[in-house]
Order: sequence, then structure tokens, then C-alpha cells
Amino acid sequence: ERHYNYSRFTDKESNTVFLHGMGCIEKPQYKIDFDNYDKKIYFNYEQPCAWYGDESFARISADVDKFFDKIYTACPYTAKWINDIEKENRFEIACHPFNEKEIVSEEEVKEYVAIYWGNIHNRIHQQIVNTISNYKYNFLTLGPNYWNLRNNVSRQTNSLITGNNIPRQKMWSLIRKTKINIIVNLLFLNPKQIDNIKKLDNWERNEAFSHLELGIIPQQKTRAIESAINKCLMLVRRDPWNVIEHWFEPDVDFIYYDDEEGLSHKINHILLNWDSYNDMIEHAFQKVVNNYTTKQLIHRMQKN
Repeated sequence: ERHYNYSRFTDKESNTVFLHGMGCIEKPQYKIDFDNYDKKIYFNYEQPCAWYGDESFARISADVDKFFDKIYTACPYTAKWINDIEKENRFEIACHPFNEKEIVSEEEVKEYVAIYWGNIHNRIHQQIVNTISNYKYNFLTLGPNYWNLRNNVSRQTNSLITGNNIPRQKMWSLIRKTKINIIVNLLFLNPKQIDNIKKLDNWERNEAFSHLELGIIPQQKTRAIESAINKCLMLVRRDPWNVIEHWFEPDVDFIYYDDEEGLSHKINHILLNWDSYNDMIEHAFQKVVNNYTTKQLIHRMQKN
């Protein structure tokens, strides 16, 4: 709520309730608190990550008992999977919205070359941080306590942190001052998490689980929206799904890189041709303004 300010859309005459995020439904009390509403809507922006938890957590994520009339999700594969199983269209795809009241129209001087924000769950992330540290960069994270890796390499990465759990508005300001944001739309699973997924009924029918042998599943992060709206070029790691293409177009709104070994070359090429990316950055910005704001999400829900 502190970022999206949904309360400004409250209609006291309405008998619809809208819940956003896993925190709203982690305890079953919500089914009692909101049972008397005619329409119940939920936005789960975390899928498919909850599926690799234990079975009870996965059931919470899907809400398979159909408490909600409509569930919006940033995972198109989960939406199709459950809709096909239920033989209805209760799940809909929705992008992470950005509160239009938070948009900063003034251009800021690009002080930094690159930014990566997130936790270190794989050597891919470590390689990204090591690479961008050769430029004027920022590495924003929740800190090593949230990282999956526990070895000397991750401790070295720890020394490269420039911001630890900083406020969102401060992070957006840094993004506006940065030319390139490195984005990886993957979740990295351990053997236990893979085993949890394989205990789910019909797990093979979810395209998000098509590469479990590699220990990866796709997840559309908030980075794309927050980068585009703050006019930072999105440099996205190509993967087997490329889920970002559900909302943004490659070579129009963002560009791909293929592996961390070639990341420096890609960054250098962008820097040498920086002015040629102005139209791409502006196009991505306008796409969010015209399609992916909080206000537009609420209006879409009202129409539905």
C-alpha cells in the first residue's frame, strides 16, 4: 500500500475486496474477515516462487479452494496451468503496476553506468556484480543473510554492496541516475525445492517447470517496470522463457545479453553507442505510463 496507494480507489458503496501480496493470505483468518464480500480479488505477484515450498504453502499460493473470484498473477504459465485444470479463467495475467503518482518527470544526470539489485542466489548473480564493479555502479541488496550462497565468493561479493535494504524511493532515484540495469528473470532451485514441485499434481503441465533439470524457473521481477518508468535501459539475460516479452518487446523496449562472459562487451557497446538508445528508453517509459500503472490495473479490475 505504501507504494501503490490503492486506498485512493476505495468506494464505500462497493462490496468488492482486493488483496495484494502473499502477506494478505498467509493466515486463514482472511477467509473469515472477507467472506461477506460479493467479489473477492487477489493479486499474487510472487508466483511461481511459492510452488517450490511445501504443499500447504503451494495451496495458499494458488488458493485452489476458490475463495477468490479473480486472481491476477505476474506468472503467465501459472495462470494458464490452473485455468486449464479448473476449466475456467479465474486467473489473469497482470504486470507489476507502478503508482503513477510516483513518476518523476524531470530528467536526471546519468552518474552511474550500471546497477544490479537483488540477492545472490547463483553464480550468475555474482558474475554480474563482479562485472559491473569495473564501472561506476551500484549493487543494491537485502544483504548476505538473504543470499543462498555461503562461500568465499559470496563474501567477496558482500564487499561490493553499495546499498542494503534502502527505501524504494531512494532506489528509484539511483535508477534514474543510471544508464543500464542488469535484469535476470530467473529463480534458482535446490534439490529439495525441485522435489516439492514434483509432488504437485499435474506439475508437468506448467510450462514454468519445463527446465527443472537445470534448477531454474522463470519469474517476472519488478525490475522491468521500475527501470522503464525511471528511464534506465533494461539489459535482460536471455533464458528459455523470456517472460518479459509478455509486456515488453525486445530491441524496442529493452535488449538481451546471453551470458555473463559477454556482459562487459555488451555494456561497452551500449556505452559507445549510448545516444542511439534514447528512443528505446523513451518507448519503454511510455509503455508503462500508458499500460502498467496502478490506476490502469484498478480500472481493468473494475471492467472485469
